[in-house]
Amino acid sequence: MSYVVGSKVKELIKKAGCNTAGDLIDVLSSVVEWHMDESCKRAKANGRKTVRGTDACMETSDNAYVVGSKVKEFNKKKGCNTAGDFVGGLNALVKWYAEQGCKRAKANGRKTVRGTDVMCK
Repeated sequence: MSYVVGSKVKELIKKAGCNTAGDLIDVLSSVVEWHMDESCKRAKANGRKTVRGTDACMETSDNAYVVGSKVKEFNKKKGCNTAGDFVGGLNALVKWYAEQGCKRAKANGRKTVRGTDVMCK
């Protein structure tokens, strides 16, 4: 399942002067899923059922880089509720990963951001 809004991420990458490789959106979606899973674990470890934005990231973003309904569905399957700022925390993470990927691509003499630029396997 893709948790990332591809068109929004591609727009962000383009504004940074880069292109988007075919695997980037899937990799970013995997990264978001990992963060959601870890956030649910963190909330439960703190005695809460509700996942907050601070469980994912210390910042929030209003840009719609992730699909809120799919995030809520994921959390529900994990037995967690979703606080209003959680999607914003994930949006901030996607923005950060995309910006870092663009920097890495440029540092390697490329204009195209690949999945490996945001997540080393």
